[in-house]
Amino acid sequence: KEPEKEEEEEEEEVGTPETFCLCAQVKINAKIRKDRAHCVYKPVVVDDIVRAKQKDGNLAKRAHWTTLDALVDDAVRKMHDLDVGALVVMDFNKLDVDKSKKIHLEELFYAPKSNAIAGIVSERDYLRAVAMNKVTDLTTVREIMTPAVDTATGMKRLISVEPYCSVLAAMQAMTTGHFRHIPVINSELQTLEGLVSLGDVVKAVISEQDEEIDVLEDYITNGGK
Repeated sequence: KEPEKEEEEEEEEVGTPETFCLCAQVKINAKIRKDRAHCVYKPVVVDDIVRAKQKDGNLAKRAHWTTLDALVDDAVRKMHDLDVGALVVMDFNKLDVDKSKKIHLEELFYAPKSNAIAGIVSERDYLRAVAMNKVTDLTTVREIMTPAVDTATGMKRLISVEPYCSVLAAMQAMTTGHFRHIPVINSELQTLEGLVSLGDVVKAVISEQDEEIDVLEDYITNGGK
């Protein structure tokens, strides 16, 4: 039986190995899927990025997160310490399904199922609030975040992508919506797979183009066989 995993509200800072290369790892993950499907070329999908970042250790706990009532100063400090540009914002009461006051990894993983994802807070949200003189020592995350649902209109504001969404489609969604971070949610299983940035997606696109070039060069070298 696998030992129970727990995650406290406070996460440990995880260092990034100097030898890690996201582009290379994404290419490896895409190749694994290609070999399993017995095809020559398979486009990179968002799940390849998530798995690559988990291997690096940065996403070992699925996605870095904070709560609605956390102080903005603490959230910004957490982003700085973890070297990330955004945090998923959780409603702690909904996330704490077993009411233990401790968040288990499974509860975080199934956050969409418990409707615990309240929004996302990014460095841009913080800078916007500072520019508007809305940040004090007592300002909470809920006051500056981008909410999952607009309370005034009831319309969904938090955009997410499926794990097997192509990286180009993810880039288009982020470019159209003018945001740099996007949660990866499996709508069928109602699970939170991770959080990817525009920078991650750009690196994955580069990896995809490199893979396509390799396939074409191999095709030409072997005389079209």
